Amino acid sequence: TYALTISPVAMSLEELIPSNHLWSPFYSILIRTTLVASTLLVAVSFPFFGLVMSLIGSLLTMLVVSSLLSC
Repeated sequence: TYALTISPVAMSLEELIPSNHLWSPFYSILIRTTLVASTLLVAVSFPFFGLVMSLIGSLLTMLVVSSLLSC
């Protein structure tokens, strides 16, 4: 599931690279490696970061649903 989550972010960053650029595959690998390394750094640095993000995600989902139901 991590690859499904990070893939759209990586693809949007890769679109900023000109397609005729010689080092385009290198930059693609560099972008994806940087994204994985930064995620690993955040996960190791902040204990229970996943639980906090789950809580924030569920609260925002409930907020969106309640705003849609009130329309």
